[in-house]
Formats: sequence, C-alpha cells, structure tokens
Amino acid sequence: MRRGIRIFGEFRGVSEEAFGKLDELLDFDEVGYDEGVVVIEHDGHYEGIEDVVLWVMDAMDDGFESNLDVIDHEENILTRFVIEADGFRSKQLNIDDVVQAYPNS
Repeated sequence: MRRGIRIFGEFRGVSEEAFGKLDELLDFDEVGYDEGVVVIEHDGHYEGIEDVVLWVMDAMDDGFESNLDVIDHEENILTRFVIEADGFRSKQLNIDDVVQAYPNS
C-alpha cells in the first residue's frame, strides 16, 4: 500500500438513514456521524475516491456543501473536492501554496 497519503472529509446534510447506507460503503480508518455531519479520516491510499464523492452527493440533502481533502505528501499535492447534492468541483494545489510558511526563529 502506498503511504504518505491522508484523507479528511466533512459531509454535511446527511440524514441518519442516508448515513446508514453511506457507512456501509465508506472503508476509512475513522468514520463518525453527529447531527447530520459525517466526518472521515484515513491514512494511506484509497481506491475509488471519485466514487466516494458520488456516494456523498447521493446522500446529501439539497442546500448543503461538503468537502473532501486528499493530501499526497510524496507528490506534495492537495486535491480538494467541494461537494453539493447536484455536483462537485475539485482542485489540485501544491501543499506549499496552501500551508502558510512559518518564519525561522
């Protein structure tokens, strides 16, 4: 398994019933649910991340926005997905452009 990849997500507007179905599909290290919000964390490569985005779209209620970040430390790239019930967009960024550098002390 490829290391150096971290996945974080927060999926809003998910009913308990929809979470029950979604939870069966999500194979992440940590999956939690509280008051309509699913939170996931995962260390390592994950096949089919685009499928997860589509599953989340199906599970979400209209009017909510969710996010999913895939951080590839080996390639130094962050892929950020912004998900809504009717679609999603993604963007790849260099991690150095996302994280503010700390001055030397």
